[in-house]
Amino acid sequence: MQLPVAVVAVGWAFVAYIIYLVLNSFLTSRRNAAKARELKCEEPPFQKNRYPLGIDNLLRAIEADKQKLFPMDLIQRTIDAGAITYRYSILGSRNIFTADEKNVQAILATQFNDFDLGPIRRGNFWPLLGNGIFTQDGKGWEHSRAMVRILKNPYLTSHSGLFQKLSHSTAS
Repeated sequence: MQLPVAVVAVGWAFVAYIIYLVLNSFLTSRRNAAKARELKCEEPPFQKNRYPLGIDNLLRAIEADKQKLFPMDLIQRTIDAGAITYRYSILGSRNIFTADEKNVQAILATQFNDFDLGPIRRGNFWPLLGNGIFTQDGKGWEHSRAMVRILKNPYLTSHSGLFQKLSHSTAS
């Protein structure tokens, strides 16, 4: 008994997609490792999981949020990890948390082009916040940041009439 051509085609497409994902992951990790060597970066420590796929981290975050203690839990996580920059995994997605001032400055200013939000964060925040500074990368983010920088100008804020005129013209 032969399988229909459509079923075989879907099977091969699925296999090709899996191969693509594995190769893409491998190549991305190699590129990132080369960039890290070039910048003399060290690998941050990994927050160990008790359950597969970091489910315990997800449950911990949900519980902390329910108790309105999420910011305190983030502080406790840095203590548990023994570092203010560490790697963690939730549902198979690998992430890095940092509260290191130099890392934050590099991400937001001096090495901005080396970083991006990634599709998960954009996908999570876009329905709530739309296309803005918290969901943009690249040129769009630079433009939004420049607009905010203008509004934070001390000269404008000390001359409130001029500030109001500029902020109203920017908003419209």
